[in-house]
Amino acid sequence: VNVGCVPSKALIRAAEAHHRAAHHPFAGICSRSQVEDFGAVMGQVQALTDELRQHKYLDLIDGTQIVFREGRARLAGEQAIQVGEETITGRAVLIATGSRTALPPIPGLSGGPYLTNETLYRLSELPKHLIVLGGGYIGLENAQAFARLGSRVTVLELLPQVLPQEDADVAEALATYLEAEGVTI
Repeated sequence: VNVGCVPSKALIRAAEAHHRAAHHPFAGICSRSQVEDFGAVMGQVQALTDELRQHKYLDLIDGTQIVFREGRARLAGEQAIQVGEETITGRAVLIATGSRTALPPIPGLSGGPYLTNETLYRLSELPKHLIVLGGGYIGLENAQAFARLGSRVTVLELLPQVLPQEDADVAEALATYLEAEGVTI
């Protein structure tokens, strides 16, 4: 919900609305669709993400014996966790922190500015040029969304085709479609 499906699908829908307005098939209708306030678009993406997080997770724990605490936590003994100044004890402690994006071992990448699925949806300005490392479905859907919104987008894929897990015919057709929309692969 926080950094995957919800923000990406919301951004994809915004990009699709912009693309359809700019590329409709009707003669006599002016197409002047432009992204005037990318920060507002991303604000709406974040608002939807926050709303669905509340609805999908936080509202579900009401009426249960689950206690939700948000903050930095540390183990404070065999059956205790400390969150801020509060110590919480229990018979068992479950650590479910999620995962982090792995950075590829590219010289200079870790020291420079880069975006991940956790930071991409916090942008307030539309990038002039976005380089997407990886031609899997997540990279491609973000590449298309940002290209439709006006960024110049380059996808770099190590393997011979995008969507390396899929049939070559499908991957080739999708690459052709994305290139027609201005994505460089």
